Amino acid sequence: MCTRTVTRARANQLRAYDSKKGLEITKTVLLQKIENENNLLKHLDLKPYEQNRRVPSPSQIACIEAEKITHNLRLKLTHIEENYSVWFYAQVLPLFPKWLRISNRIKRNATDPLNNLLNLSYEVLMWKVMKAVVKSKLEPYLGFLHAEAWGKPSLVCDLVEPFRPYIIHFLLYYSKTLEPKDFKRTYIKDKLPRYFSTHETTWNLVENLNKQLFEAYIPQQRNRKIGFRMQFETLIDEYVSSIARTLNTPNLQKTETAFPKPLNYPPKQWATTSSSPSFSLRQKRAQTKLGVLAWRSSMLVPPELDKKHQRSNYP
Repeated sequence: MCTRTVTRARANQLRAYDSKKGLEITKTVLLQKIENENNLLKHLDLKPYEQNRRVPSPSQIACIEAEKITHNLRLKLTHIEENYSVWFYAQVLPLFPKWLRISNRIKRNATDPLNNLLNLSYEVLMWKVMKAVVKSKLEPYLGFLHAEAWGKPSLVCDLVEPFRPYIIHFLLYYSKTLEPKDFKRTYIKDKLPRYFSTHETTWNLVENLNKQLFEAYIPQQRNRKIGFRMQFETLIDEYVSSIARTLNTPNLQKTETAFPKPLNYPPKQWATTSSSPSFSLRQKRAQTKLGVLAWRSSMLVPPELDKKHQRSNYP
């Protein structure tokens, strides 16, 4: 990665932080999140955002104009985003299994299984976005919508927002395969009990997220009009690169990424731990390590000299 290119991209990002371009990027991210959440509400036959008259409409948000984005304006947009999220979670959370249902969304220090499941899934999504941000040579800790804080990747928190509805839609199906025994109860500093997923459940959740969501193909062209489909993880890279392209151009340029409709999850063989776990976390790590060692051995030792290290013996 060229140091000069990284420095130039992050300098443009810093210039846009308090400028009109930063305001346009903030509105774009917020409007894309609202649109994706509204599409999921309609897909689930719930009340769309058009029936919520307590918040500004997307057209009113798009009409917000200013020469630069100030602290008060950023707080106003953040408050709008929170009000939309309250309406969204109030309708989506009751769709989860009865033993997992919660009344409100808790981000930090959650004690119930569902909130911790959401936090874990969002953390996986954040690392996917973090990888795309670093690949696009942007500064992860300088965001436009979320405030800066120590150790908080504000830009990653911004760009995660449009993809959160896809995680919710995935968990609505995946949660049906879970049971109470897939969570363990712990006590931290003599406080209320907290429920976390077990190691096997965590492993299977990440595995299903990768297979069913991030590695799923969507019938959509890339920004450069290449091909006819791409993986969902590629969509994340394309979206972040379009934001970087907007920051690096001198004039105002809107992002070109189009988001797909909610994905369909047909009845598949979900990897679960409640019925018959195939491997535990420790066994899978050992199997992966054994496979890597066997592959290295097959590269070092010719097959005709040592047949037990042939690559065909290891899938």
